[in-house]
Parts: sequence; structure tokens; C-alpha cells
Amino acid sequence: MSFRVFLKVRPLRWALCVLALWRVREKLTKIGSYLDPADRVLDLGAGNCILCQELGRQGYDVIPVDLENLSFIDEIVPVTYDGTTLPFSDDSFDVALVITVLHHAPDPDAVLTEVRRVAKRIIVIEEIYENLLEKYFTYAIDSLFNLEFFNHPRSNRTDAGWRQAFQDLRLDVSAAVYSHSLGILRRVTYVLVRA
Repeated sequence: MSFRVFLKVRPLRWALCVLALWRVREKLTKIGSYLDPADRVLDLGAGNCILCQELGRQGYDVIPVDLENLSFIDEIVPVTYDGTTLPFSDDSFDVALVITVLHHAPDPDAVLTEVRRVAKRIIVIEEIYENLLEKYFTYAIDSLFNLEFFNHPRSNRTDAGWRQAFQDLRLDVSAAVYSHSLGILRRVTYVLVRA
């Protein structure tokens, strides 16, 4: 059964929406203070588009973008792109949200380079690890939540690894907030500005 067909089953779709909304509200508490109501926002890797819906309800101008349309919200259709070049001109957005997306990319640095081109600020949320046990536990939880077990990129990094990548891409970390997801996964919210 494909994921799109799976979502047509009403009880399953409802349960996934409830779970997704809970996770989105958790993420909104992390990013809300870094957004201005006047910001034009890019949501890269919009996935189910529930984050876009919630930000839209708060009055934000949000453009969802993803590799394909996986929106749970019929009224929100993401802009699809090839995973390489965003179909926007330079500086099109005040802020880009890259929320638990980079570890899904085969080349997260290339994704960040392209996001840096179109957005003046970038908010990244990623799960990080400090040892091999945490690394593989993070992989397992991610596979379960995304129902992706094979041929899934594993681009997770340590905090030091992300910070080195940001430095190499000429992105300054203006804020970093450490927390836990699901009470067990290490998570960090980075706010990045061009150096």
C-alpha cells in the first residue's frame, strides 16, 4: 500500500494528523520567538503541511516546498522541486524553516547552500547524537516516525558536525537551543544568518 493510499483510510489519516499536530506544536514552541509576523517564510521539507497550516492560522505568509506533495491538508499544496535548485530568486524569503529535514538529504550541505541563497535567515531543527548508541537509536526512531526503513539517507550529525558545516557555508549561529524530543532524542534549534 502506498503512503498516499494509506492516508485515504480515514481512521489512519485522523490518527496521523493528531500525532503530526502534537509534533508541530512542539516545534512551534522552539521557533516562534525567532519569527516576525511580517516575515515571508519558506518551509522547506513541508511534508504533511500541518506546520504551514498552523503558521498560516497565526498570520504568517508561508510557502511550503517539498520533493513531492505529501500534504495532509487539501487546501495546502506545496511547491515541488527537484531537491537541487529551489524555484525562487535570491533573497525571496526573510526566513527559511528547515525543520528535521537535513538528515533526510543525501547532501545536506548542498541543501543549506541553496536555502542560504533564497533566505536571509535560516532556522534548522535537527536531532543530534553524542555517541554511537545515540546515533543508531536516533536512526531507528526516525525510521519508525517516517515509515522509511530502506534506502533512507542518514545524514544526522553531532552538534560539532553541524557547527562545522555552518561555518564552512559561511552561516553564523546567532542562537542554539538544546532540548529533547520525545523525552529521549537530543534536539537542537539553530538560528543561522549569513556571515
